[in-house]
Amino acid sequence: MLHCKDKDINPEAGHPFSEDKLNREPIAEMLTRLIDNLSHSGAVIAIDGEWGVGKTTFVRMWKQSLVDSEYRTLYFNAWESDYIDDPLIALLGELKDVVGDNSKFKSLAANGGKVALRFGAEIVKGVVQKYTGVDSDAIKATIDETANVFSNQVDQYKEQKLELQEFKTKLSEYVAFESNDKPIVFFIDELDRCNPFFAVKLLERIKHLFEVPNIIFVLAVNINQLQFAIQGYFGSPNLNGREYIKRFVDFEFRLPVPDIEKYLDFIYEKNDFDSYFKSSGRNSFYDVEDKPETFRSIAKDLISCSRMNFRSVNRLISLFRIAINTFPVNSYIHIDLVFLLCYLKFENPQIYINVTEGNYKIQELIDEIEEALPVSIFESKDYNMSDRHIAFAIASLLLCYNYSSRMIEREPDFKGTPKEGSRFDTYPIKTKRLKKELLEEALHYRRNGARGYYQDGLTMITSRIDLLQAYGR
Repeated sequence: MLHCKDKDINPEAGHPFSEDKLNREPIAEMLTRLIDNLSHSGAVIAIDGEWGVGKTTFVRMWKQSLVDSEYRTLYFNAWESDYIDDPLIALLGELKDVVGDNSKFKSLAANGGKVALRFGAEIVKGVVQKYTGVDSDAIKATIDETANVFSNQVDQYKEQKLELQEFKTKLSEYVAFESNDKPIVFFIDELDRCNPFFAVKLLERIKHLFEVPNIIFVLAVNINQLQFAIQGYFGSPNLNGREYIKRFVDFEFRLPVPDIEKYLDFIYEKNDFDSYFKSSGRNSFYDVEDKPETFRSIAKDLISCSRMNFRSVNRLISLFRIAINTFPVNSYIHIDLVFLLCYLKFENPQIYINVTEGNYKIQELIDEIEEALPVSIFESKDYNMSDRHIAFAIASLLLCYNYSSRMIEREPDFKGTPKEGSRFDTYPIKTKRLKKELLEEALHYRRNGARGYYQDGLTMITSRIDLLQAYGR
């Protein structure tokens, strides 16, 4: 079964970090101490991190650890509620779900309703512009009308100010009544995915209405993405969105980026690769025991050397996971070749298209691959096998590519000839970054150890990556 979408995490009561694959429990303990120190004033804390880095999983685990310690907590997925006109309604709804529908809450909700209606009223706009260019009588009329509008707005401002203060007073009393000497912690997730209007309004509501003692807001957010939403809301790409966010956030904490190997372990388990590699029938594949490690090795090499963000990592791994699942149980495949092709399709789609259409000569393909892949992947070190991993994947690509269809070679001269003083044949190719001797070694082993699989060409593989083949056929 495929699991290419994120699944909701429901941490176990009493053991909230039992599934903590990225060792983040110490971070939660530190942040818990922080919110205790801030409870007397209230605060907004932003937990910043790229999409896919595990913010949602972390806050759900942290939330459960707080519940275990008798904190009042709320979890609000802002993206699921951004269809609501006023975020205040959604925030109050979450409070009600947690603390119940008592008399104090009814009084608070009633006042909140007044605030929402007040702020939701249509404000008169463009009065002066309406009369621009009209004769003096009209301008005088405009002045009189504008004076009346501003007079009404001053009165409304005073009423709004009183209503805001009344709401905050009632909220403070309500929180104090419900408190057990620990702050109420309000987690807000996915704010960066909301439509810009809702995102900005939610920040404003938190700042202007909920800034009271004993309430801590924790925003799990990608601040870079949120600042783009703010620029969109105000219609100005020149607006400093990060500075705007600072108006609402008291403390900003950057969730540490996981070690790439640990993160790939996390992704491996999340996408349930074991069910693929260990499924009945597939475990009779040639060299199947090495396939999970082969995948981890080339994935780690390409992802780390390319400095891919975690959003891209998740999408690439999902593409690969779907592709390999379409291969028949008894088919012969090289996992590293399939991953390399998925990587090219994701990162360099034009090269991938040219490969699938057979637009290159062998030497041209080598040149393109060397230019497309990150330079660091070809830099061999004593502790780094990246160049060897990629050499074997490229060797498989070249061997398969040389067959336009089964048993029909594009370039019959692409063959090895004995080389004096070497166990491996030499090929009529040139390399710029990848060591030629290493590529020839890889070509030797892949040609002699693959039982002629490459003579089927690439179509069988690319058609599955492109989902042009039915599952398992």
